[in-house]
Amino acid sequence: MVRTNLRVGILTVLAVVLGTFGSVGGVSAASPTLRIEPATQTVASGAAFSVKVVMNTDVPTGGVQVSVTFDHTKVQITSVARGGPFSSAPIVVPTNLSSSIAAANSSGKLATVAAAFLPPATVPAGDAEVLVIAFKAIACGVSDLGLPVGPVDGQPLDGRENTYGSSLTVTATGGKVTVDCGAAATATPRPAAATPAPSPAGATPKPTPKPTAKPTSDPTASPSGAVEGVTGTAPPTDTLTGPTATQNDTRPFMLALASLIAIVAALIVGVLHVTGARPTRRRF
Repeated sequence: MVRTNLRVGILTVLAVVLGTFGSVGGVSAASPTLRIEPATQTVASGAAFSVKVVMNTDVPTGGVQVSVTFDHTKVQITSVARGGPFSSAPIVVPTNLSSSIAAANSSGKLATVAAAFLPPATVPAGDAEVLVIAFKAIACGVSDLGLPVGPVDGQPLDGRENTYGSSLTVTATGGKVTVDCGAAATATPRPAAATPAPSPAGATPKPTPKPTAKPTSDPTASPSGAVEGVTGTAPPTDTLTGPTATQNDTRPFMLALASLIAIVAALIVGVLHVTGARPTRRRF
């Protein structure tokens, strides 16, 4: 309650400083708006991203305050900077944005960041960047980025001469960020399934054909004579067959010749014995 009253007091003080005594409740004017840009985006877990709070008005403004809500379990604020049109404003609340960022990351609300000018300085009508907020995605899921409005949240200050510093009624459109871990979650099981699959499938066929097909077919083909020139197998078989066949063919002939010679010798001896002839010895 004390904090709420303090924020309402900030706007009241600004109105007094700016020399206005109108109602803080809102001045009738064309409806200004606050919006988050981009309205939606998708980021990966651990990624850094940023959004802008943009104000649009049909009248000049003398200042603005903004609050931003977010899911602090999905995203965390890393930095906050006032937009270009308000970067030179002499009145800023809070003066220390670091403490506001720390509080926001604990509560999920960046509360009452304000900037205001002294008359006659104004921000022209049209689009104006109010804040640039940098985030880091810390968990998968969806975080809404809200822009609450009201005396303690989002509210522009009139910059027209007669109503300078009075609050303007505003409407706001928030945004959304999706921290997508779908790609990482899908990619993790695929390598795990792909790694074991090739191992058994590739290892089984390789050893099987090597010992079975090659050794079995080589010795079988060699004796049949279908495979010639195989080192250590075909030549020895043919070589041993040749000499074996030659010896088998020559041996009967030699035996027959020896028998014939023995018969002839026996006949000669018989003839000499019958005739009584003796062999003549020559004398030298």
